[in-house]
Amino acid sequence: MKYISTRGNAPILSFDEAMLTGLARDGGLYVPESVPTLSHADIAAMAGKSYEEIAFQVMRPFVGDTFTDAEFTDIISKAYANFGHSARAPMVQLDNNHFLLELFHGPTLAFKDFAMQLIGQLFQVALNRRGDRVTIVGATSGDTGSAAIEAFRGLDAVDVFILYPHGRVSEVQRRQMTTPTESNVHALAVDGTFDDCQSRLKDMFNDFEFRDGVKLAGVNSINWARVLAQVVYYFSSAVQLGAPHRKISFTVPTGNFGDIFAGYIAKRMGLPIDRLVVATNQNDILHRCLSTGEYRMGDVIPSISPSMDIQISSNFERAMFDAYDRDGAAIANVMNELKTNGGFALSQGVMDALRESFDSGRVSEAETSAEITHSLSTHAELLCPHSAIGTHVADRLRDANTPMITLATAHPAKFPDAVQAATGIRPPLPDRKLSIQHYTLPNGFQIVTEHMPGLESVALGVWVMAGGRNETQSQTGIAHFLEHMAFKGTRTRSAVNVAEAIEDVGGYINAYTSREATAYYLRLLRQDVRLGVDILADILRNSVYDPREVEVERGVILQEIGQTLDTPDDIIFDWLQETAYPQQSLGRSILGPSDNVARFDRDDLIQFVSSHYSPDRMVFAAAGGIDHEELFQLLSDAFGDLPIIPANQTDGDAQFHSGELRREKELEQAHFTLALEGPSYRDDDIYTAQIYSIALGGGMSSRLFQEVREKRGLCYTIFAQAGAYSDTGMTTIYAGTSDAQIGELANITIDELKRAADTLSQAELDRARAQMKAGLLMGLESASNRALLKPTIVNGLNCAMPQRNF
Repeated sequence: MKYISTRGNAPILSFDEAMLTGLARDGGLYVPESVPTLSHADIAAMAGKSYEEIAFQVMRPFVGDTFTDAEFTDIISKAYANFGHSARAPMVQLDNNHFLLELFHGPTLAFKDFAMQLIGQLFQVALNRRGDRVTIVGATSGDTGSAAIEAFRGLDAVDVFILYPHGRVSEVQRRQMTTPTESNVHALAVDGTFDDCQSRLKDMFNDFEFRDGVKLAGVNSINWARVLAQVVYYFSSAVQLGAPHRKISFTVPTGNFGDIFAGYIAKRMGLPIDRLVVATNQNDILHRCLSTGEYRMGDVIPSISPSMDIQISSNFERAMFDAYDRDGAAIANVMNELKTNGGFALSQGVMDALRESFDSGRVSEAETSAEITHSLSTHAELLCPHSAIGTHVADRLRDANTPMITLATAHPAKFPDAVQAATGIRPPLPDRKLSIQHYTLPNGFQIVTEHMPGLESVALGVWVMAGGRNETQSQTGIAHFLEHMAFKGTRTRSAVNVAEAIEDVGGYINAYTSREATAYYLRLLRQDVRLGVDILADILRNSVYDPREVEVERGVILQEIGQTLDTPDDIIFDWLQETAYPQQSLGRSILGPSDNVARFDRDDLIQFVSSHYSPDRMVFAAAGGIDHEELFQLLSDAFGDLPIIPANQTDGDAQFHSGELRREKELEQAHFTLALEGPSYRDDDIYTAQIYSIALGGGMSSRLFQEVREKRGLCYTIFAQAGAYSDTGMTTIYAGTSDAQIGELANITIDELKRAADTLSQAELDRARAQMKAGLLMGLESASNRALLKPTIVNGLNCAMPQRNF
């Protein structure tokens, strides 16, 4: 991938050259020679992927051969490791088809962290490879400077100087820039506006002798890498709302046009974006230009949204370059007119080209404050002034039939005075120790950790995405057999040593197998985390599967199978699964048939592990009194060198089948199950299915419990539940009754199913929603439950929507 200047008279550069150069030598901005596109299928495949995985897919074509895949994966992983939310950019629903994209979970609580944290890693790798050192200069209206200093502080190949307008940034922004003590970062207050700072910056870049002498580089949004990093969250958010199968619109509070230009690039790449709406404050040069065609500088008026107090929007040049059919000479003339006369007029053709992608709106100071108040009272969302400008414009201009995503560009605590004046609430800075951290090692091994203040214990576990669905028919039951062998000895510990090592420190260890995963987990005190990691790594890497232990455990599992066959309210669910998914791995028993279990040997176990226990199919989860960085280092040492195993072919997406199965046994009761096909856990409809199942049969007030048990006395137990897998799901009803009454029970149950489709009341739905929410929140008070939840989140359970949206 090559990069050209918007003014057409600068050297053509590679990605790393353009990144380290910043401003082109002809005064223009670097843009890709051509914009790569992603297919409909490429974008659809992003569903359920982590932010880091989407970042790699979106940005990789622009990087060329500057970095290897392994290097770029590692760079991305490190860039976002210290974000305070595992989704990196989670969304909150404000209203019907209106969503807020929270871009403030980075180290400095602003959207600039998405780019700066990445650029810091890109610069470090590129400069170390060259054996070079550069001087970075930047101009900021607040957030860019603090994000740059945070990203580059302490790096050995970079000196950083940030210019900011004295008295025109928030106190939090000023402190973030001026309090770091590392010798390589410097914040310089300028008596003037942001435009004055930016003008001094461009003067330095245009003084070629000075520029070359100090090896000047830039990290303002004039740097293409800044824009590229911001393209990613347009894809990650749009896919959550159904792209590429539906169009999505975005509203972006912006002063320098860089953030919304990233959205334009996403659209050029193939993301189906309907409208890109520019939201401005009273310094409205972008809104005036897009409305009238006149780009005319005025005085900068200080506002409560200081990051938008700009009259020279640098990145608008990139948009005009495309609107002028990439005519560099024409752009050079326009920008010279701006410098000479303080403005320019755009032709109708250029305006038509810009309006194909961009719309705009302006918000006054009074409207901004009112919107902050309105958002809190109506949506229980506390917004910073910039984000409030975005939501106000979005509500004014959005189409009710098209999802609108408004970018929340900063945490409200960065602008406490403005927020307090509007709401009476002074937002505190978030405690970053409460954050959930998500890392991915270069071999694909994922780590999710959550620090829970005040806890002395930790819950740790490794989830291997290899369960019953990964077995062939002849292997059915082997994943479960492996789970039983987990604590039967390694190359360094006997079975007794494993148990004693954990119990000597008062810990607990266990494992389980499901149809899609096998988990090995433990709980112990926080000072024993190193021991816990060592034992889990030992089990996964060094288990010996002693033939004598295999024989002993074979007998245990055969007894377990026999016990299940004698427990009708257990075995009926295996039969239900087999009927719903016939001739498929999802329909087979986790325990396996006795014949298989009777013949498995050590070689079979080793072969399954060597085929499926790959690091890119593992998630390590921890919650409790943990230290993120310490645990990350322990896990890097323990699992970082695991080799990736090529994925084996599976039997594809599950296919639900209708059917009926009846089996006769001499029992006191007849046992009854009914299943309906449901959504997967990656489908937003899973929440609807869960609420529906609770209303139908999730408690004593549910319809089935009241109608079948309380009114008619037909059973002791009846319930409904919504189960889900990665590609399918089932809503299941179970009841036990007498043989003589099974027909009546079945008919009433089916009647209630039909009636519920039309007659569920709002009160019933509210009650079910409250049960679901309370169950989740109560469960999250346990470190073990929080650790158990992490692998499901990582593997697609819509981690971006916070709990308050149930």
